[in-house]
Amino acid sequence: MDSDLSLRWKIGLDNDPLIDSGKFSIKQTNNAKAEFTIDTSGYVGIGTTTPDNKLDVKGTIRAEEVIVETDWSDFVFEDSYRLRSLEEVQAHIEEHGHLPDVPSASVVESEGLSVGETQKIMMQKIEELTLYMIEKDEQVADLQAKIEAQQEEIERLKSN
Repeated sequence: MDSDLSLRWKIGLDNDPLIDSGKFSIKQTNNAKAEFTIDTSGYVGIGTTTPDNKLDVKGTIRAEEVIVETDWSDFVFEDSYRLRSLEEVQAHIEEHGHLPDVPSASVVESEGLSVGETQKIMMQKIEELTLYMIEKDEQVADLQAKIEAQQEEIERLKSN
């Protein structure tokens, strides 16, 4: 294997300028930048030597599947859940520029996005939309019944 492309393993040697003390790093011999780091707190970094989380990746992650464990949003269907009126939702959007319970673009840009929490919020909004649709469907059915009754009354009045 070409020595310029080979990897060498380094374990936090204080006198090695290529690695940070106390960290386990994997890096190319021709590049001082660590490709993989485990720091003293057990945090793992891929593409970073300073992970701030259990796993920090600087770059794109591709996976066949990601499983996120989080609470779910079925509370929307509980009798105690207060579904906002559409007027309240509209007022919130006009005032804040985003849906209630959904982080703003500026918050997402500054703090990032939790995939699990976002999925939970999206499901909550889908379930709320379903409740709004059911409510609107009932209103349409009521209006249709009134229209039919009025049409019958009109036909009856015409025939007299």
